[in-house]
Amino acid sequence: MTVNAPAGSIVILHHLEINGAGSGLQGINFINGGSLVVENCAFYGFTGSGINAAPTVADAKLQ
Repeated sequence: MTVNAPAGSIVILHHLEINGAGSGLQGINFINGGSLVVENCAFYGFTGSGINAAPTVADAKLQ
């Protein structure tokens, strides 16, 4: 899942199970947005990280 929202926006993800099936690289790729909130989520079966956060906005937050 890629999160690429406008600056200042808030994206909330909750109660998700994301399965990489043993070959997925990342569960969530946070590219841009004001804030990404991840609540009660499960990530498994990835070759990389469950969440990759590399936002282009300096004040972006991962919660």
